[in-house]
Amino acid sequence: MTAAPVTSSRDHLVRALEADLVGPFRRGLPAPDGTSGDFAEELKLPPSRWYLTGFLVPEESADEDEESLEELALGEDRTDEDAGDAPPEPKRKVFLPSSFGLTVYVPPETTSLEAVVCYANYERPDEEPASSALGDKVSRKKPKVSPNWRRIAVEPARVLLDLKSPQLYDGGVPVPESRGLVLVAMREPVKAALGLPDGTVVLSIFLVNRRTPEARGFRDAAYVFQVSLELHLATGFIGRTDTTHIHSREADEAIADLQYRGTSEYGVGHGVGVLVGDPDAHGKVTTVSTTWIPRYEVRRVIARDEPSVVISMERLAEIQSAEEVEECLSALPAKYSEWVAQQRAVQVAQGAHDAERSKTQELLLDRAEQASERIRAGIQLLRDQDDVREAFCLANRAMAMAARKKRPGVEPSWRLFQLAFVLLSLPGLSDPLHPDRERAELIFFPTGGGKTEAYLGVIAVTLLLRRIRGQGAPHRGLGVAVVLRYTLRLLTLDQLSRAAALICALEILRRGDPRRLGPERFAVGLWVGSSATANTMAAVQKLVTSYQAKTGGNPAPLTACPWCGTDLRPSSLSLRTDGKITSKNPEEVHIGCQNDACEFVAAKNPDGIPVVFVDEQVYRELPCFLIGTVDKFAMVPWRGETGKLFGKVTSRKGRQFLSSMDGKETPKGATALPEGNWPPELVVQDELHLISGPLGTMVGLYETALDELCARTVDGKKVRPKVIAATATVRRAAEQIQALFGRDKTQVAVFPPPGIDAMETYFSQVDRESPGRLYLGVAAQGRSMKAILLRVYRALLAAAHHEFLHGASPERTRDAYTTLVGYFNSLRELGGMRRIVEDELITRLEKAETFAPLNHRGPHPWFTNQRIGSDAVELTSREKTERITEAKARLALPSGEKGHVDVLLASNMISVGVDIDRLGLMVVAGQPKTTAEYIQASSRVGRQVDRPGLVVTCLNIHKPRDRSHYERFVHYHNSFYRYVEATSVTPFSGPALDRGLAGAFMSIARFKHPELTPPAGVMHVAKHRKALEEVIPVFGLRAEDQPHLDQDAASKLKLEVENRAKNLLDAWQTVVRSTDEEPVKRRYSRFDKDKPGGAPLLYQPLDVNPPPRNSPDGKFSAPTSMRDVEPTAHLWVTTIVGHFDAKDSGDA
Repeated sequence: MTAAPVTSSRDHLVRALEADLVGPFRRGLPAPDGTSGDFAEELKLPPSRWYLTGFLVPEESADEDEESLEELALGEDRTDEDAGDAPPEPKRKVFLPSSFGLTVYVPPETTSLEAVVCYANYERPDEEPASSALGDKVSRKKPKVSPNWRRIAVEPARVLLDLKSPQLYDGGVPVPESRGLVLVAMREPVKAALGLPDGTVVLSIFLVNRRTPEARGFRDAAYVFQVSLELHLATGFIGRTDTTHIHSREADEAIADLQYRGTSEYGVGHGVGVLVGDPDAHGKVTTVSTTWIPRYEVRRVIARDEPSVVISMERLAEIQSAEEVEECLSALPAKYSEWVAQQRAVQVAQGAHDAERSKTQELLLDRAEQASERIRAGIQLLRDQDDVREAFCLANRAMAMAARKKRPGVEPSWRLFQLAFVLLSLPGLSDPLHPDRERAELIFFPTGGGKTEAYLGVIAVTLLLRRIRGQGAPHRGLGVAVVLRYTLRLLTLDQLSRAAALICALEILRRGDPRRLGPERFAVGLWVGSSATANTMAAVQKLVTSYQAKTGGNPAPLTACPWCGTDLRPSSLSLRTDGKITSKNPEEVHIGCQNDACEFVAAKNPDGIPVVFVDEQVYRELPCFLIGTVDKFAMVPWRGETGKLFGKVTSRKGRQFLSSMDGKETPKGATALPEGNWPPELVVQDELHLISGPLGTMVGLYETALDELCARTVDGKKVRPKVIAATATVRRAAEQIQALFGRDKTQVAVFPPPGIDAMETYFSQVDRESPGRLYLGVAAQGRSMKAILLRVYRALLAAAHHEFLHGASPERTRDAYTTLVGYFNSLRELGGMRRIVEDELITRLEKAETFAPLNHRGPHPWFTNQRIGSDAVELTSREKTERITEAKARLALPSGEKGHVDVLLASNMISVGVDIDRLGLMVVAGQPKTTAEYIQASSRVGRQVDRPGLVVTCLNIHKPRDRSHYERFVHYHNSFYRYVEATSVTPFSGPALDRGLAGAFMSIARFKHPELTPPAGVMHVAKHRKALEEVIPVFGLRAEDQPHLDQDAASKLKLEVENRAKNLLDAWQTVVRSTDEEPVKRRYSRFDKDKPGGAPLLYQPLDVNPPPRNSPDGKFSAPTSMRDVEPTAHLWVTTIVGHFDAKDSGDA
């Protein structure tokens, strides 16, 4: 018996959806008697109520009342009992389609083409003869008409269209024996249009229903159903290539023009999608047709292999000599350079566009050759420097150990691009004065391709090299070495488990060689808002106590041991001081594994799992690896302890670091650190595309301060941290990174460097063998989005359940479609759908098999009745962290297990952080606002080759943008990476400076001198005025370096920003000026743990009694979050008490 193809389950869902929405019921199936003939189905409802779309109504009666359409689209009758006693609402007219068409491009010499019109009629058959003979007299009886509707198949009508006939463009050409269907055309010659040969004719063909409308109750007899239009041209249609950017001076646009030079659009629908036939033996497209459910399969992008390069982590961990380095890795840059040479030989020139595309080709391949040289330099560094080689080998060992734990039995190995990225990063990481230190790296790879492992490898090398080199220094290489940032708490919490597994591996290696790696543990710290984790020990003490009393949830961000996977229990958490359990003033939360065989059970490791998640414990221990949200960094000026994260410490006692916040004297038994710790050396920003708009603008402004705080001086030169960013969708990345991180756009390196063909590089290729992610478009004129979504959800879930029970593909594959992920562009739309899911959808799924023609016999070919959970799972910003964690755990459960999720409703939160391999089905409600968001969200399903993804995009055809995406569905998805939008980041715009400059300025100023850091240090501004003035040009220079500014504009902006910064410093000095006659006492913030008295200098804009904006105090408004919109907004109405004279208020 031949095994079913891996796509068979997905194919069943697609055919079921088409049969349910368009019809006929047995679409693609043989007739019940086994013949291939058409099945004359008989429906209990008018077919326009049974089917959602795919039909045309008469031109003269294209309107229906809204109420009936709502009922009809849902496919069920409404009884008087359902209606209740509520008075009927006024009926509103809506319009059903009476025509559709498509536009194609034909050569100027074309005189005719063939149109094939396919459709079916439905009629209400008579239940008895219309007449009977009585003797010599014929008696006419009024026929008794059945309430049911029978499908009447019609042979496809072939019409040869004479393109020179005036009738075709005026009244139209009738479709033979169609009782009123007409083909109408419009044509327009094209003159000097890029992408089309001169003289090309743009031809639009429409099919119009001009049948005579029938009476009420018989209307559908004049409709045509399952209608399609197919055009044939033997000489071939002309494809239009998008050459909009052929002369663009913007690099990204020129690159897109080169990479998609072979992508052509052969047709555009009008009220319908387009299906393009396969090219013939001569490469010509001779068939273009309409389709009510357009589809396109986006192929997977996979990593290339190179057999001559060793990618085994365990083998690379065993390298002991320069010769072994050469043996294992030298083939990589050599093979890369060979590939570059081959790409240079490819001819990309096309006529008049020779110069532009050839220049772009050279630019891309020069960048690839540069990357090859950087890889070669990294390999040479491993040959020459023992400590770098040692760190590299240990990093491979740690990555391999973590991979073994995640996938037992699978040999841990790098993807080629991951290994290459680690190698090219080595020079800039190991030598702070190397030119690559200032280079910003951008890992650009499709979602699910392995970006996280690439930068985790670099992080591992950084942590190990710092420990190895720091053992001879007072700080011993301790403190925060790496900062990894995300935009959403969901993604932050999700990635914590991956990072924790790596840290556990590093900790096991350290314990095996404490002489080389030090006696202090490797640990990862989580630094996020209080909505995700407790920020104080007092708060976490209450939560831990509640958890252990089983009256509260797990306060830790982990649900299981990151090393062995054993579930954490209440006894896993304990409160400790100096390593001893205590209930009074604890200093840390200890997390211990409960598995006796685990390396992190208390008996083997008294320090427990190396994860720190309470802010106060983070400030105390300073874990080497800090993971946080970008929002959190707005808190830097509000809390003096945050300075420790940037190396601003004075001493260390055991695991505790101290700073000037803890007093001037070095405590007894503490090690003095006169130079502090090294600041973070590596900053990683994942999901770069999300750092845009208002959020990106604030992040860019605060990044000025964070960059300064992370800088140190080496041999008299200022050294900034290495910056790595990662994304799967980005445009104008160089400008965005320059605006955000202050790295010149010419020093931004995208890796892997793009090639001359879309998604093809030396390290990646389009997988044309295995199935990709299939996108379907659904739209229905005259139907509400609610009706469309309900029908689509019902059809997909019922079909998935049928396939899970009866399908022939592996159970793992069938299970992928038993969870439907619903994506929504707004919480309002999501909330409305949730009510439908928990009410109507449940009912309809329980009787899904009843949705079949009256004359159908045997099992339902598409659906099986299903009972789903009574509540939909939600992934949105309004859900609490513990519910999100629980939801993600449930999403991993296969069908049949307790807690399995049938329907997940999600906002854009799902676009990042939901890496659950079993998900295979998504329904998108309306075209997302950006292409980047669409790609990111839809990439959450179909991540495994044996679980091919299906994405159904429901479009509102009454919205111009949705309609455009529907009518050009295939072409858009064929090149949708081309349409990723550029991001906007303006950190030094006026509104941004108004909102954030004070907070960013104080972030640097508070830590400019140890005496300034404590809460009362705010009073010492005059004493340290000279040092504080050094902060002013930091912001001026960053403003001057913003992209897209000419020299004059840059100089003006620099001056304006420096003046604002100086005014802040002057205002600060004015506010705290104290005399014997007028003593003043101030402090920085109400969030400072120690409150010496006096009013805080910093305040929030929404404080109850903020200072006047024009006063010196009013200049120190600072946010505690970088978000433009908070999750909740409270509206307070204040009544102004005073004299009110009615006569002064006019009509009031």
